[in-house]
Amino acid sequence: MPVYEYRGLTPEGRVVAGVIDAENPRGARSKLKRMGVYTTAVQGERATGRLVRRRPWLLGLSRNRIHQREVVVLTRQLATLLSAGLPVTDALTAVLEHTDRSGLRRVLTEIRESVREGQSLAEALEVHASVFAPVYVQMVRAGEAGGNLEAVFVRLAEFLEDQAELRDRVWAALAYPVFLFVTGALVLTVLMVVTIPRITAMFAQMHRVLPFSTRLLIGFSDFLTRQGWWLVILCVLGAVGLARYLATTRGRALKDELVLKTPVIGRLVRMLAISRLARTLGMLLRSGVHLLAALDIAKPVIGNVVLERMIDWTREELTKGKGLAVTLARTGVMPTLLTHMVAVGEKSGDLDGMLLRAARVYDMEAESTVKGMTSLLAPSLVLLMGILVLFIVTAILVPIFDLSGGVR
Repeated sequence: MPVYEYRGLTPEGRVVAGVIDAENPRGARSKLKRMGVYTTAVQGERATGRLVRRRPWLLGLSRNRIHQREVVVLTRQLATLLSAGLPVTDALTAVLEHTDRSGLRRVLTEIRESVREGQSLAEALEVHASVFAPVYVQMVRAGEAGGNLEAVFVRLAEFLEDQAELRDRVWAALAYPVFLFVTGALVLTVLMVVTIPRITAMFAQMHRVLPFSTRLLIGFSDFLTRQGWWLVILCVLGAVGLARYLATTRGRALKDELVLKTPVIGRLVRMLAISRLARTLGMLLRSGVHLLAALDIAKPVIGNVVLERMIDWTREELTKGKGLAVTLARTGVMPTLLTHMVAVGEKSGDLDGMLLRAARVYDMEAESTVKGMTSLLAPSLVLLMGILVLFIVTAILVPIFDLSGGVR
């Protein structure tokens, strides 16, 4: 059913806006009138009242603008409302009334109408794959099948909040080094392109042999001034070409393999991937999804081709009747701690709980690694900047001192 955005006035004179579903603009106005809203505009109507049809690509852009943090908040709101005993459609309506983002309102309205027309909530969510990940949809489907949808939404909210919290902590730790690097690069570029050419212009009038450091500085500055645009163009073309190659299957596999072999960074990437895998598997298993199906759903969240191939091989071994812990240990990729925790979970019948505990362990380890990296990276950048500035100052001042000495 079409969805329309509207603006109107309540009987008290308060301006309201939102979205509503109807067969046509007249139906939207009639529905709003029954709700006690006097409409001043319905999106999709011209001044003459003729309908302007929505373009699908505009709807796609609206959906793409929905941030992951909005999904986290939405999930927590639905978990609270469903736990309070509200039906799904009433919970969606309640969330709609407090949502001010047009893209999210449109998606929620379409989901609510699909549920009203007889579709399951999972089927309605699956249509919006760009907003709701497969793991989200599968957990909701399992919750509907098991009759514990409210509990599944509570777990989903905790799951998404944990992921967002870890992501925020990692980016917060990296923010200062990134700021130092960007600021330092901009300062050096301005010095080399604007300041140094003006200062060193007087060196051309000196009939003396300049120090090697000064000649090196002037040559590099001249190169950036004269050939800088070509260098920028080459860098952009190179970046575009590299991005297109890395988008291919072969390029992505090569990149992921090199990343895993990189010291420190490879270890961090491995821990984050294992944390996502363990948390996703644990949540799916706790929601009633079968282990083989859970592996298929969890594989895309890893974000590394090498580890995804390991999941494919693990799944094949499981179909032969082998245990998860033994199979993971044979991959040579998974750490010993994880395989031990999985083995304990299989023996105790609490595999989902052990996987979630393992995820928390690797979250803390990843955060500790990031903090250790940034504690070394920030001083290293400051030291590097100091060395470069000292080189520039020395290369400029030495000829000036020689000139002043000759004048005396």
